Amino acid sequence: MKKYLIFISLIFFFACSNNPETENKINLKENPTEYTLISDNLYTDGEGNLYLKSRTKEYFKTGKWIDVWLKRVSCDSSWTPTEDGRKDITELKELVDVGSFHLDTTDNEQGGDFYKDKNHTYYHKWMADGGTISLLEK
Repeated sequence: MKKYLIFISLIFFFACSNNPETENKINLKENPTEYTLISDNLYTDGEGNLYLKSRTKEYFKTGKWIDVWLKRVSCDSSWTPTEDGRKDITELKELVDVGSFHLDTTDNEQGGDFYKDKNHTYYHKWMADGGTISLLEK
């Protein structure tokens, strides 16, 4: 029984240690980059990257809400159009039309926000870690 618990613990540790979704979320305390608001939770940094501001809780530290910066559009059941074809993961800066980007609606039942620009509709699914951004077909 003890061997099974150790085995399961090791699997859990290694499975969660290299999660690509975690790379999508940037914690403000760990990354002191200056972000500038463009519109409706869309921010930029000094390098031209785009981020959607979200929130997460510091469960094990203070329990306070902290900012998380999402920069990738990703979903394993959809795709994103790029100049090189279709990709499963794309950064916001490759898709968003900054001039027309805006918050369209909030869906409290499903737990998310819909954003639109002149080219796409985006869905930000709220989750405890800040959430994910998916591209919806128009």
